[in-house]
Amino acid sequence: MMPDFHVAETRWIIFKRRFAEKKRGESIYSPIFESSSFSQAKWFLKLYPRGYGTAEGDAVSVYLYCDSPQHVNARYEIRLENCANFDATVKCCISTTFHRNVSNSGRKMFALYDTVMKTNEGFFNNGALLFTCRIEFEPLPTLSSSPLSTSVFSRFPFRNITNQTQHSRQDCQIIVKNNNQIPVSSAVLSKHSPVFKEMFEAQKSKKKLYIDDFDVKLIQK
Repeated sequence: MMPDFHVAETRWIIFKRRFAEKKRGESIYSPIFESSSFSQAKWFLKLYPRGYGTAEGDAVSVYLYCDSPQHVNARYEIRLENCANFDATVKCCISTTFHRNVSNSGRKMFALYDTVMKTNEGFFNNGALLFTCRIEFEPLPTLSSSPLSTSVFSRFPFRNITNQTQHSRQDCQIIVKNNNQIPVSSAVLSKHSPVFKEMFEAQKSKKKLYIDDFDVKLIQK
């Protein structure tokens, strides 16, 4: 009997020297991993140790990428383990839909770089960081206008995952940079880019929000 959903997990070790040598905008990729019950979906993490924005300062950004021939409903947790204090472990839990081919989701401001680098904070263990990721997902055989509405996840709790915080939405003009300053509605952007929710939450008092990590082709289909 096939499971209602598939599970993919990884443990990713990054040594301090490699983490510290990266400048803002420079990234590190994890090895590719997959589920033993559904190998068509390939997963990997992309980490910006110092972030890639200009206004947020040096904040660690982390994204989960999915390379799949079909849409995938997923909920996942990314954790930066704290070896000295379990309660200080940094984590995020997100439910989203990954689109066909390569798409991503994650946190632009996952953790403060300076906090992670401090020895007494306990993130480094023997000179290395440990990122873990657990994904529960279901491939969608056909295109759906609202793929999350029929998800099996509504019937199952997410093991070892904290509840996702619901983010408030306010009217805001969204401008996609590097694409002739194209305006996008918050509703469309929320549907296609879970990353937007975190960016908007951090800057929700602004009337305009400029983004550069959204594939504008998604809203032109």
